Amino acid sequence: MLLKFSLIIMFDVTGLGNCCVDLIGIVNQLPKENTKKDITSFKQFVGSPVVNALLTLSHLGCKTSIISSVGNDHYGQFIKQTFIKNNINIQNLREDSSESSVHFVVIAKKTQSRTIFKKKNHLKVLAEFSPFHKFTIQNSKILVLDRNVDNEQIKAINWAKKHKVKVAYDPSDKYNSFTLKMIQLADIFIAPLGFINHLKNKSNPEHALKELWMLNKKIVVLTLGPKGSMATDGKSIVYEPRINQVRVVDTNGAGDVYYGAFVYGVLKNWNLKKKLTFANKIAALKCSILGNDFKKLNLKKYR
Repeated sequence: MLLKFSLIIMFDVTGLGNCCVDLIGIVNQLPKENTKKDITSFKQFVGSPVVNALLTLSHLGCKTSIISSVGNDHYGQFIKQTFIKNNINIQNLREDSSESSVHFVVIAKKTQSRTIFKKKNHLKVLAEFSPFHKFTIQNSKILVLDRNVDNEQIKAINWAKKHKVKVAYDPSDKYNSFTLKMIQLADIFIAPLGFINHLKNKSNPEHALKELWMLNKKIVVLTLGPKGSMATDGKSIVYEPRINQVRVVDTNGAGDVYYGAFVYGVLKNWNLKKKLTFANKIAALKCSILGNDFKKLNLKKYR
Protein backbone atom coordinates (compact mmCIF):
# COMPACT_ATOMS: atom_id res chain seq x y z
CA MET A 1 0.00 0.00 0.00
CA LEU A 2 2.81 2.39 0.93
CA LEU A 3 4.65 1.61 -2.32
CA LYS A 4 1.55 2.32 -4.39
CA PHE A 5 1.06 5.60 -2.50
CA SER A 6 4.71 6.56 -3.08
CA LEU A 7 4.44 6.19 -6.83
CA ILE A 8 1.68 8.77 -7.22
CA ILE A 9 1.93 11.37 -4.47
CA MET A 10 4.18 14.38 -3.92
CA PHE A 11 2.88 17.39 -2.01
CA ASP A 12 3.74 21.05 -1.94
CA VAL A 13 2.19 21.43 1.51
CA THR A 14 0.91 19.04 4.17
CA GLY A 15 -1.18 20.43 7.00
CA LEU A 16 -1.14 18.96 10.51
CA GLY A 17 -3.87 20.40 12.73
CA ASN A 18 -7.46 20.49 13.87
CA CYS A 19 -10.52 20.41 11.61
CA CYS A 20 -13.88 21.89 12.49
CA VAL A 21 -17.15 22.98 10.95
CA ASP A 22 -18.02 26.68 11.15
CA LEU A 23 -21.73 27.53 11.21
CA ILE A 24 -21.64 31.22 10.30
CA GLY A 25 -24.55 33.57 10.83
CA ILE A 26 -24.54 37.28 10.04
CA VAL A 27 -26.71 39.77 11.95
CA ASN A 28 -26.87 43.54 11.61
CA GLN A 29 -25.72 43.91 15.20
CA LEU A 30 -25.24 41.52 18.11
CA PRO A 31 -28.41 41.06 20.17
CA LYS A 32 -28.87 41.70 23.86
CA GLU A 33 -29.69 38.78 26.12
CA ASN A 34 -33.25 37.41 25.88
CA THR A 35 -33.92 39.10 22.53
CA LYS A 36 -34.29 37.89 18.95
CA LYS A 37 -32.42 38.99 15.84
CA ASP A 38 -32.87 38.08 12.18
CA ILE A 39 -29.90 36.35 10.54
CA THR A 40 -29.26 37.92 7.14
CA SER A 41 -26.95 35.07 5.98
CA PHE A 42 -26.30 31.59 7.35
CA LYS A 43 -23.93 29.01 5.84
CA GLN A 44 -21.82 26.01 6.80
CA PHE A 45 -18.09 25.80 6.05
CA VAL A 46 -15.07 23.78 7.12
CA GLY A 47 -12.69 25.76 9.27
CA SER A 48 -9.55 26.02 11.46
CA PRO A 49 -6.20 27.72 10.74
CA VAL A 50 -4.58 24.75 8.98
CA VAL A 51 -7.73 23.96 6.96
CA ASN A 52 -8.15 27.55 5.74
CA ALA A 53 -4.45 27.74 4.88
CA LEU A 54 -4.68 24.50 2.87
CA LEU A 55 -7.84 25.63 1.05
CA THR A 56 -6.04 28.83 0.08
CA LEU A 57 -3.01 26.93 -1.18
CA SER A 58 -5.13 24.41 -3.06
CA HIS A 59 -7.00 27.18 -4.88
CA LEU A 60 -3.66 28.78 -5.75
CA GLY A 61 -2.76 25.55 -7.55
CA CYS A 62 -0.68 23.73 -4.91
CA LYS A 63 -0.82 20.01 -4.16
CA THR A 64 -1.97 19.68 -0.57
CA SER A 65 -2.74 17.02 2.04
CA ILE A 66 -4.15 16.98 5.57
CA ILE A 67 -3.16 14.97 8.64
CA SER A 68 -6.01 15.22 11.12
CA SER A 69 -9.07 13.54 12.66
CA VAL A 70 -12.82 13.96 12.25
CA GLY A 71 -15.80 12.41 14.01
CA ASN A 72 -17.95 9.70 12.45
CA ASP A 73 -20.94 12.05 12.23
CA HIS A 74 -22.46 14.09 9.41
CA TYR A 75 -20.13 16.99 10.18
CA GLY A 76 -17.15 14.67 9.71
CA GLN A 77 -18.55 13.56 6.36
CA PHE A 78 -19.04 17.19 5.37
CA ILE A 79 -15.39 17.94 6.19
CA LYS A 80 -14.15 14.96 4.17
CA GLN A 81 -16.30 15.79 1.14
CA THR A 82 -15.19 19.43 1.25
CA PHE A 83 -11.54 18.36 1.19
CA ILE A 84 -12.16 16.05 -1.76
CA LYS A 85 -14.00 18.78 -3.70
CA ASN A 86 -11.11 21.18 -3.07
CA ASN A 87 -8.35 18.71 -4.06
CA ILE A 88 -6.93 18.24 -0.55
CA ASN A 89 -5.64 14.68 -0.12
CA ILE A 90 -7.35 12.84 2.77
CA GLN A 91 -5.27 9.63 2.95
CA ASN A 92 -4.19 10.71 6.47
CA LEU A 93 -7.59 11.94 7.67
CA ARG A 94 -8.58 9.59 10.51
CA GLU A 95 -12.23 8.95 11.40
CA ASP A 96 -12.86 8.71 15.14
CA SER A 97 -15.86 7.57 17.17
CA SER A 98 -16.05 11.02 18.83
CA GLU A 99 -18.10 13.92 17.50
CA SER A 100 -16.55 16.43 15.12
CA SER A 101 -15.63 19.91 16.31
CA VAL A 102 -18.30 22.54 15.58
CA HIS A 103 -18.10 26.33 15.97
CA PHE A 104 -21.12 28.59 15.77
CA VAL A 105 -19.93 32.02 14.63
CA VAL A 106 -22.11 35.12 14.88
CA ILE A 107 -20.81 38.12 12.93
CA ALA A 108 -22.12 41.66 13.43
CA LYS A 109 -22.39 43.19 9.96
CA LYS A 110 -21.97 46.82 11.06
CA THR A 111 -18.87 46.39 13.22
CA GLN A 112 -17.46 43.04 11.97
CA SER A 113 -17.17 41.90 15.60
CA ARG A 114 -17.41 38.13 16.11
CA THR A 115 -18.79 35.92 18.84
CA ILE A 116 -17.76 32.26 18.60
CA PHE A 117 -19.43 29.41 20.46
CA LYS A 118 -17.28 26.26 20.47
CA LYS A 119 -18.48 22.71 20.91
CA LYS A 120 -15.66 20.85 22.64
CA ASN A 121 -14.65 17.38 21.54
CA HIS A 122 -12.03 14.80 22.44
CA LEU A 123 -10.53 14.26 19.01
CA LYS A 124 -6.75 13.87 18.91
CA VAL A 125 -5.24 15.28 15.73
CA LEU A 126 -2.41 12.76 15.64
CA ALA A 127 -3.07 9.70 17.79
CA GLU A 128 0.14 7.94 16.69
CA PHE A 129 2.88 9.06 14.31
CA SER A 130 2.78 6.26 11.71
CA PRO A 131 4.95 5.24 8.70
CA PHE A 132 2.20 6.63 6.46
CA HIS A 133 2.50 10.04 8.17
CA LYS A 134 6.28 9.89 7.87
CA PHE A 135 6.08 9.14 4.16
CA THR A 136 3.60 11.96 3.51
CA ILE A 137 5.65 14.55 5.39
CA GLN A 138 9.02 13.64 3.88
CA ASN A 139 7.43 13.92 0.42
CA SER A 140 6.17 17.44 1.11
CA LYS A 141 7.97 20.75 0.72
CA ILE A 142 6.35 22.50 3.71
CA LEU A 143 4.54 21.25 6.83
CA VAL A 144 2.03 23.75 8.27
CA LEU A 145 0.75 23.56 11.85
CA ASP A 146 -1.75 25.29 14.09
CA ARG A 147 -1.28 26.24 17.74
CA ASN A 148 -2.24 22.84 19.19
CA VAL A 149 1.13 21.10 19.26
CA ASP A 150 1.73 18.07 21.49
CA ASN A 151 4.37 15.34 21.83
CA GLU A 152 3.15 13.30 18.83
CA GLN A 153 3.22 16.39 16.65
CA ILE A 154 6.74 17.22 17.83
CA LYS A 155 7.73 13.80 16.43
CA ALA A 156 6.23 14.83 13.08
CA ILE A 157 8.05 18.17 13.19
CA ASN A 158 11.40 16.56 13.99
CA TRP A 159 10.81 14.12 11.11
CA ALA A 160 10.15 17.06 8.79
CA LYS A 161 13.33 18.80 9.92
CA LYS A 162 15.32 15.58 9.43
CA HIS A 163 14.12 15.42 5.81
CA LYS A 164 14.67 19.14 5.15
CA VAL A 165 10.94 19.88 4.95
CA LYS A 166 10.23 23.46 6.02
CA VAL A 167 7.97 23.92 9.03
CA ALA A 168 5.43 26.76 9.31
CA TYR A 169 3.73 27.54 12.62
CA ASP A 170 0.96 29.87 13.74
CA PRO A 171 0.53 29.95 17.56
CA SER A 172 -2.56 32.20 17.48
CA ASP A 173 -2.80 33.56 21.04
CA LYS A 174 -1.46 30.43 22.75
CA TYR A 175 1.79 30.41 24.72
CA ASN A 176 3.20 27.40 26.59
CA SER A 177 6.32 25.22 26.59
CA PHE A 178 5.41 23.81 23.16
CA THR A 179 5.00 27.34 21.77
CA LEU A 180 8.49 28.32 22.88
CA LYS A 181 9.91 25.15 21.34
CA MET A 182 8.06 25.87 18.08
CA ILE A 183 9.38 29.43 17.87
CA GLN A 184 12.83 27.87 17.76
CA LEU A 185 11.93 24.98 15.40
CA ALA A 186 9.78 26.79 12.83
CA ASP A 187 11.26 27.95 9.54
CA ILE A 188 8.26 30.27 9.13
CA PHE A 189 6.74 31.71 12.32
CA ILE A 190 3.54 33.74 11.78
CA ALA A 191 1.75 35.25 14.78
CA PRO A 192 -1.10 37.72 15.28
CA LEU A 193 -0.38 41.04 16.98
CA GLY A 194 -1.99 39.86 20.24
CA PHE A 195 0.75 37.26 20.63
CA ILE A 196 3.25 39.95 21.64
CA ASN A 197 1.43 40.23 24.98
CA HIS A 198 3.43 37.12 25.93
CA LEU A 199 6.74 38.87 25.18
CA LYS A 200 8.92 41.42 26.95
CA ASN A 201 8.22 44.02 24.24
CA LYS A 202 4.44 44.10 24.64
CA SER A 203 3.90 47.67 23.47
CA ASN A 204 6.22 47.87 20.46
CA PRO A 205 5.52 45.48 17.53
CA GLU A 206 8.86 46.18 15.84
CA HIS A 207 10.82 45.41 19.01
CA ALA A 208 8.63 42.32 19.57
CA LEU A 209 9.41 41.19 16.03
CA LYS A 210 13.15 41.49 16.75
CA GLU A 211 12.69 39.63 20.04
CA LEU A 212 10.99 36.75 18.25
CA TRP A 213 13.62 36.68 15.54
CA MET A 214 16.38 36.33 18.13
CA LEU A 215 14.67 33.09 19.19
CA ASN A 216 13.84 31.93 15.66
CA LYS A 217 16.67 33.22 13.40
CA LYS A 218 14.71 32.40 10.21
CA ILE A 219 11.47 34.16 9.15
CA VAL A 220 9.14 35.87 11.63
CA VAL A 221 5.86 37.57 10.67
CA LEU A 222 3.42 39.63 12.72
CA THR A 223 -0.05 40.21 11.30
CA LEU A 224 -1.40 43.58 12.41
CA GLY A 225 -5.10 43.31 11.53
CA PRO A 226 -6.31 46.55 9.92
CA LYS A 227 -2.74 47.88 9.83
CA GLY A 228 -1.37 45.14 7.54
CA SER A 229 1.65 43.01 8.47
CA MET A 230 5.37 43.17 9.13
CA ALA A 231 8.18 40.63 8.94
CA THR A 232 11.89 40.11 9.23
CA ASP A 233 14.41 37.57 7.98
CA GLY A 234 17.19 39.10 10.06
CA LYS A 235 18.44 41.23 7.18
CA SER A 236 15.69 43.84 7.22
CA ILE A 237 12.26 44.62 8.65
CA VAL A 238 9.54 44.96 6.04
CA TYR A 239 6.13 46.54 6.67
CA GLU A 240 3.19 46.34 4.28
CA PRO A 241 -0.13 48.14 4.90
CA ARG A 242 -3.46 46.38 4.56
CA ILE A 243 -5.19 46.25 1.16
CA ASN A 244 -8.36 48.35 1.53
CA GLN A 245 -9.90 47.97 -1.93
CA VAL A 246 -12.58 45.44 -0.98
CA ARG A 247 -16.05 45.54 0.53
CA VAL A 248 -15.72 43.72 3.84
CA VAL A 249 -18.29 40.95 4.35
CA ASP A 250 -16.59 38.51 6.75
CA THR A 251 -13.16 38.79 8.39
CA ASN A 252 -13.42 35.40 10.13
CA GLY A 253 -10.46 33.26 9.02
CA ALA A 254 -8.60 36.11 7.28
CA GLY A 255 -5.47 35.44 9.34
CA ASP A 256 -5.56 31.76 8.34
CA VAL A 257 -5.82 32.71 4.67
CA TYR A 258 -2.90 35.11 5.15
CA TYR A 259 -0.96 32.14 6.57
CA GLY A 260 -1.61 30.05 3.46
CA ALA A 261 -0.83 32.89 1.07
CA PHE A 262 2.47 33.66 2.81
CA VAL A 263 3.46 29.99 2.62
CA TYR A 264 2.67 30.15 -1.12
CA GLY A 265 5.19 33.00 -1.40
CA VAL A 266 7.78 30.83 0.37
CA LEU A 267 7.15 28.04 -2.16
CA LYS A 268 7.73 30.55 -4.96
CA ASN A 269 10.95 31.88 -3.36
CA TRP A 270 9.66 35.46 -3.49
CA ASN A 271 11.41 38.20 -1.56
CA LEU A 272 9.96 39.23 1.80
CA LYS A 273 8.17 42.33 0.51
CA LYS A 274 6.41 40.38 -2.26
CA LYS A 275 5.35 37.67 0.21
CA LEU A 276 3.78 40.27 2.51
CA THR A 277 2.07 42.16 -0.30
CA PHE A 278 0.60 38.96 -1.76
CA ALA A 279 -0.56 37.62 1.62
CA ASN A 280 -2.21 40.96 2.46
CA LYS A 281 -4.01 40.92 -0.91
CA ILE A 282 -5.32 37.36 -0.63
CA ALA A 283 -6.44 37.91 2.99
CA ALA A 284 -8.29 41.06 1.90
CA LEU A 285 -10.01 39.16 -0.92
CA LYS A 286 -11.16 36.53 1.58
CA CYS A 287 -12.82 39.32 3.61
CA SER A 288 -15.00 40.13 0.59
CA ILE A 289 -16.86 36.79 0.80
CA LEU A 290 -18.72 34.88 3.48
CA GLY A 291 -16.71 31.90 4.74
CA ASN A 292 -14.07 30.27 2.55
CA ASP A 293 -15.81 29.53 -0.76
CA PHE A 294 -12.73 30.44 -2.80
CA LYS A 295 -14.28 29.32 -6.08
CA LYS A 296 -15.98 32.72 -6.08
CA LEU A 297 -12.58 34.46 -6.07
CA ASN A 298 -10.62 32.44 -8.66
CA LEU A 299 -7.40 32.90 -6.69
CA LYS A 300 -5.18 31.51 -9.47
CA LYS A 301 -5.49 34.76 -11.40
CA TYR A 302 -3.74 36.61 -8.56
CA ARG A 303 -0.62 34.41 -8.56
